[in-house]
Amino acid sequence: METRLIGKSFLDGKPLEICISEGKIKSVLSAEACPENVWIGPSFTDIQVNGYGGLDYNSIQSDVLALDQISRKLLQCGVTSHFPTIITNSPEKISALIQQVVQLRKMDHLAQSCISGIHIEGPFISPEDGP
Repeated sequence: METRLIGKSFLDGKPLEICISEGKIKSVLSAEACPENVWIGPSFTDIQVNGYGGLDYNSIQSDVLALDQISRKLLQCGVTSHFPTIITNSPEKISALIQQVVQLRKMDHLAQSCISGIHIEGPFISPEDGP
């Protein structure tokens, strides 16, 4: 099945038609006209996601697959790639939270596609104030 998307290019506002088949972009062509408020542009990457939509990467989950909702909800906002952020905590807790993200990526194809790495925020924050 082929899907056609028509909208304005974010670069120059000119109408584009994108043809998608089998989950891949097959062509990007000029279009004659397009809807007024539909824009086509690249996706977003968020390099620091503590959580989203009521879920938190910094909480141990009884069902790790519940965290796949973060990727699903971010996709609805155009974020196709993100880095779960693990905040300052004990080394044991940080390790457990990292393992939770690793497990999620192993179990869920969407999470594997959307989670590009892990942002570890602490315990690497200096106790001294900067200049």
